[in-house]
Amino acid sequence: MDLSKYRLTVSVAVDASPEAVYDIISDVPRMGEFSPATTSAEWLDDDRSRFAGTNEMGGNVWTTQCRVDTAERGKEFTFVNLGQKGDAELVRWSYTFAPAGDGAEVSEHWQVLPAYLELFAGKMSEEETAAHLDGTVERTRASMEATLAALKAAAESCPTPFGACVTCSG
Repeated sequence: MDLSKYRLTVSVAVDASPEAVYDIISDVPRMGEFSPATTSAEWLDDDRSRFAGTNEMGGNVWTTQCRVDTAERGKEFTFVNLGQKGDAELVRWSYTFAPAGDGAEVSEHWQVLPAYLELFAGKMSEEETAAHLDGTVERTRASMEATLAALKAAAESCPTPFGACVTCSG
């Protein structure tokens, strides 16, 4: 199955520096403040290379393990959802940051990975899996737009000039 249509990017201009916005989104325990799907997140190790995120959607609640692949302040924060057991690369999420005028352009990226298909192998046909994924695209886009809007509001409401403070919750 061609997974290329299960990839999205949503962007927003933020009146804060790329570094300041990065500091907010890379503080994963705060993710529940921004994402309409994530209710909480916590680091699983001291080096902040893995975390667990709890999500809720449509009455369903689940926790996934995630691995941080890129953590470059002011440029990129990327992690991979490894599923509930932490053993399958299901979805890649990235936040990229670029200077834009006096602020930043922040982009959120979503990409379904091949192991996602293996998760449903034997449980659903390829057509059923495609229909399931097709149904997630617009819901995911709306969730990404809401996340970026909340991130923007938090970053722009902080009292420090030209950026958000990590301790400020908006």
